[in-house]
Amino acid sequence: MKSKSFIIQLFPLMFWGFSLLIMGSCQHKPEWRKLSQTIQNQLDSIVKVDSIPGLTLSIRFENGQEILLSSGYSDWESKTKMYKDQPMFSGSVGKTYVAAMILKLEEEGIIDIHRKVSDYIHDSWFDSIPNSKEITIEMLLNHTAGVPEYVYFDQIWNQVHENPEKIWSVHDRMFVLLNQKPTGKAGKQFGYADSHFIILGYVIEKVTGKTYYELLKEKIMIPFHLDHTYFANKRTFKDLPSGYTVHQEDMKFPAKITQNHTYYFNPQLEWTGGGVISTVSDLTKWACILYNGDFINPLSVKKMTTPTRFNTGLFENAKYGLGSIVGKSDGIDHWGHTGFVPGYLTFMQYIPKYKFAIAIQINTDDRNKGAVIRQFINKTKLNIIQELK
Repeated sequence: MKSKSFIIQLFPLMFWGFSLLIMGSCQHKPEWRKLSQTIQNQLDSIVKVDSIPGLTLSIRFENGQEILLSSGYSDWESKTKMYKDQPMFSGSVGKTYVAAMILKLEEEGIIDIHRKVSDYIHDSWFDSIPNSKEITIEMLLNHTAGVPEYVYFDQIWNQVHENPEKIWSVHDRMFVLLNQKPTGKAGKQFGYADSHFIILGYVIEKVTGKTYYELLKEKIMIPFHLDHTYFANKRTFKDLPSGYTVHQEDMKFPAKITQNHTYYFNPQLEWTGGGVISTVSDLTKWACILYNGDFINPLSVKKMTTPTRFNTGLFENAKYGLGSIVGKSDGIDHWGHTGFVPGYLTFMQYIPKYKFAIAIQINTDDRNKGAVIRQFINKTKLNIIQELK
């Protein structure tokens, strides 16, 4: 999900910790203990200097061993500490599940990503969506369809403020786009929009006859034991930390957008634009499952991680594949996604050459703090790789 002034950037996030868990035989590797303590000390310093409320961090290795950290507060005012695997909204990281589901359906012969979307959606309103007659499934996946971003329309947020409990249909979200001008010619330029993935969610439900969340649970969450991944389709979650937003003026949100584990509005608005609450431990598990080819086959992984030729505006000149950000920092390739939901930032990254994953969640959406963390994660990746050599 994006605010009107916030374009999703790749925020490699890493953080600080009062609490630390090193799982598996990592307990017996002195270099991991030393590195973990170094990470924790550096994160503590970043949190203190940059006034970040709280965060969680997971680093997962090929053999399943995991470093799990947390620091700061789940609620700043009461000084309630953030625990190691506290779930948060993961925002657009949820697009990786949607893209994987589409590619799995293609493997099963149900969808062809090169076919036009109009072959799968026959609703009359879809004819009025910009570029509706030209766009393919693949263009939606790589954000080259040219469909405008529905969350940039004031009508959407007016309804959010008027009725925070509102349950949104696909048409409720898409009606603001009817007969609008496209942001570009179909397939000719990159233009990130949650709208693309809302349409993909509708395609998934049309061709399977099941809800997206039913399929997510059936095909991914249960078989791969993502036991701490939840549907973001209600306002109150037992362990949801308080979220702090900087979007008080432009989006009229309260500074503390989550109070007493209850979010300001129904996050079901986001749906297949993201639509998931998760822990960092489940996120690194998912990254390894996805990019190692355990859910979709290696050919599909290659499709997912092959970027378009278009410039994206993402940080460090990162490119975009099919529901995945494809980047390189310090000569090191990484695949994954970042996520923004008002009050929260998430980063999930997989390093294919060295087969480890990093996920970080933070309970503020201040992207200036994310810039500091971006530098930190790049340095930390280099330290991890040095230990793995």
